[in-house]
Amino acid sequence: MVNAAIDRPEILVAEDNPADVRLIREALRGLDPAPCMHAVTNGEEALEFLRQHQEQLPVLLFLDFHLPKTDSAEVLRKIKTDERLCGVAVVVLTTWEVEETIWEAYRLGANCYLSKPSDLEEFLYTIRSATSYWLGLAAHHRASAG
Repeated sequence: MVNAAIDRPEILVAEDNPADVRLIREALRGLDPAPCMHAVTNGEEALEFLRQHQEQLPVLLFLDFHLPKTDSAEVLRKIKTDERLCGVAVVVLTTWEVEETIWEAYRLGANCYLSKPSDLEEFLYTIRSATSYWLGLAAHHRASAG
C-alpha cells in the first residue's frame, strides 16, 4: 500500500544516466516540500528497492524505458501485476518517442509517458510538473480511494 501520510513523499528514479539523475534531483529540490529521492541504475535494483520498501513504497517511480539488466518493460510488468506494488505511479521518462514504445509502456500499465526534453529549463519544468501532479491531485485521489 502506498503511504498516504505524505509529509515528505518518496520518489524512486530508475535511470542509468548520472547526468539525468542529477537533473531530476535538482528539479525536485525546487518543490515544497522537496520529495525524498532514491536512485537506482538498472531494472534489478528498481525491483529490489521496491521489494525491500513494501512497508513504505515510493509514491512515484520515474522509469527510464531503456535500463540495463532487467529491462524496463519487465520492471513495469512486474510492478503493475503485483498487488503490493501496483499502486506506485510509474512515469516512463525516456528520450524515445517511438509510437510502438509509447503503446507498449501504456499496455504494460505505465501511468504516464514523458519524453525527456533536451532543453534544461524544459527538463526541470517537466519533472516538477509531473511530480507535482502525481504527488498532489493524483496522490490525493489514490489515498482517498482506498
